[in-house]
Amino acid sequence: MVVDARTGLYDIIWPNGDALRNTHAEARLRDGTLLTTTSKTRRTITVEKVADLLGHGIKLTERLVTNSSTELRVEFWVYDDAPEVIVRTGITGNTRTVSTNSISPIVSNTTLHFKRRGPLQSLYVPYDNDQYSRYQSDSWSQGNSHELGAVYDDQEQKGIVVGSIDHDTWKTGVRFRKDAQGNVIEARVTAGVVDKQTHDSEAHGFITEPIVQSPRIILGDYRNWKTGLERYW
Repeated sequence: MVVDARTGLYDIIWPNGDALRNTHAEARLRDGTLLTTTSKTRRTITVEKVADLLGHGIKLTERLVTNSSTELRVEFWVYDDAPEVIVRTGITGNTRTVSTNSISPIVSNTTLHFKRRGPLQSLYVPYDNDQYSRYQSDSWSQGNSHELGAVYDDQEQKGIVVGSIDHDTWKTGVRFRKDAQGNVIEARVTAGVVDKQTHDSEAHGFITEPIVQSPRIILGDYRNWKTGLERYW
């Protein structure tokens, strides 16, 4: 994990050289204000050791306080000998409640650095089976995958798996976009996604609390993306 204290951007770099770079988090308030970790506001970064049900490791927290005293917080968990990073974004009004219907812990508009030999595939996961939609290996044209997504080398089967591990409040979308050369140029995970597959015709409902948090999002890099899916489940 690399967090730039000056810009608010973060990188996730795996030992094999794969990386998600120049990434930020954002949340949109009820009044339309977009809070983002790249804003020029007061920023603090802290690191602490953690030991929980997922293992031993470190937790890194980036906090930004806006002029309205609303705090945007991004938390990262990195565990010993694990190929995953966990990310969560939250907002708090400190002395008042906050209201949002969209939080994106992962927003990257630069190329995903992913070493590959074959063409890239992107896993599409349906929200449910009410419309008889199916899992697909080509989600580039599908828009959001739901709760879980993956990008993988169709020849070597190595891949990156991204998914929500909390499902009590939000409908979460995972989206990848590629260019004409087949490289990933956008990665976005959004809590509060709505589309035809989620059976919604209006925006996600607003969540109003003293603290509103996205689901924890897990990002893992695996020699075989199917192994990553098994670890996720």
